[in-house]
Amino acid sequence: MGESTDLHGQKSSARAIPSVTELLKNREIEKILGQLPRRLVVDAIREALEQYRSVLLNPPHSASKRVSDTAAAIRDAVVEQVKESLRRFQTPSIHPVINATGIPLHTNLGRAPLSDQAAAAMYEAARNYVNLELDLKTGTRGSRQVHLSELLRKLTGAEDALVVNNNAAAVLLCLNTLADGREVIVSRGELVEIGGSFRLPDIMKKSGATLVEVGTTNRTYVRDYADAITDRTALILRVHPSNYAQKGYIHRVSLRELAELARERGVTLLNDAGSGALFRTEEHGLPTEPFIPDEVSAGSDLVTFSGDKLLGGPQAGIILGRRDLILEMKRNPLYRAVRVDKVIIAGLEATLRAYLLCCEGTPQGSPSPPSRHEAPLGIPIVRMLLENPADVRSRAEVLAATLADVVEGWFTVSVEDSTTEVGGGSLPLAEIPTSVVRLSPRTDRPAPVSVNRFSSLLRNATPPIIGRILQESVILDAKTIREDQIPITIETIKSILAKEPFAF
Repeated sequence: MGESTDLHGQKSSARAIPSVTELLKNREIEKILGQLPRRLVVDAIREALEQYRSVLLNPPHSASKRVSDTAAAIRDAVVEQVKESLRRFQTPSIHPVINATGIPLHTNLGRAPLSDQAAAAMYEAARNYVNLELDLKTGTRGSRQVHLSELLRKLTGAEDALVVNNNAAAVLLCLNTLADGREVIVSRGELVEIGGSFRLPDIMKKSGATLVEVGTTNRTYVRDYADAITDRTALILRVHPSNYAQKGYIHRVSLRELAELARERGVTLLNDAGSGALFRTEEHGLPTEPFIPDEVSAGSDLVTFSGDKLLGGPQAGIILGRRDLILEMKRNPLYRAVRVDKVIIAGLEATLRAYLLCCEGTPQGSPSPPSRHEAPLGIPIVRMLLENPADVRSRAEVLAATLADVVEGWFTVSVEDSTTEVGGGSLPLAEIPTSVVRLSPRTDRPAPVSVNRFSSLLRNATPPIIGRILQESVILDAKTIREDQIPITIETIKSILAKEPFAF
């Protein structure tokens, strides 16, 4: 009897669902039609009606109340759903968030934030026509690479340079141009997997090259490479393990040893330096990361690295090396598929200029780059990595002092010294000093606050605040929270607590 009654209620509610025509005459929908294309509104109405019918005919336990809704209530619910759906089309999907994870190169949050100069240059390039491939002196067609190649040569000592859209593309272009149908020798200890499950052997296969593994996972010697060289060998590939580290009983062939072997045997040496750095990380208290000028001068025929990691620029893959090899890659049809646009070029140019203008000078007439590069603190990622821990602690204390009043009754607030990682597959052994604000649910409440629920509310706030959960507490790491974001963080949390009294 109960099932029959429920079925009758469902059918009655289904008959009460308004039609598309009826909803188009609704006053609120008519207002929307004055602002948005009719087809977009009609599609949203149809989707909302379909979802509502599905819920009525197959209600979950929590939605069983809906089967007895009146026609007016159903209409209002559908209209709200339509409005919410259309709001998503009117609001950008990608928007700024407050990174409170403490990880400066957080891949999921877009890696390196750009300097003001780089962002301004990209904005100007995006909204204007630019001399991307026009030689203003001669009035003839030029190359988009000229805007970057001279800067990269000055900074690294390389003969020439080529920029593509990321480092994986840079490696792919090198392999396809120089080793398609031939063999490439790689140490087993360097067969890396990068983010998104992209593996070096897969990139190799797509390039048309044949992978030849040498050595073992933990120990590879020069003789292993030498014994593998045949008349089918096109390249020796050296890969920097930027997202992991080996310790213990290991042996890795030095770059200079590989370069000497490659020269002796007439084989090209391709060096994937991974994150890459244009300042000496070890001189600033960080673990050693390949310093790109050293990678060039040590004898690499080609060096590739990322533009959006330790360099601190927009996403790009940078190829440095012999002019004849760079020219071959420019002639490869694949190059056009992976080249960068005017906006990326403008941002990267501004970033590289910041490095060039902060370097110690090179003796006049010297063909070599400066022996030591100062770190340009105007680039956000560099500033965060080298920041005085006392300054981070100060930001954490300012944030905690105000938050203590805002969250009183819900959380206890404390400041703790901690460490964080760099992220983005860079400096995997680095422990960067930081200070965090810990929000711990008060235990004297009748129903303690759910940190998972609170963390979700932070993520879905405006702007979203991305922290982390540790030991039943919400952690806000001051390393990646700018000073100007502190009042925004406080106001956002205050707004959450005011709206949610308290669905925790």
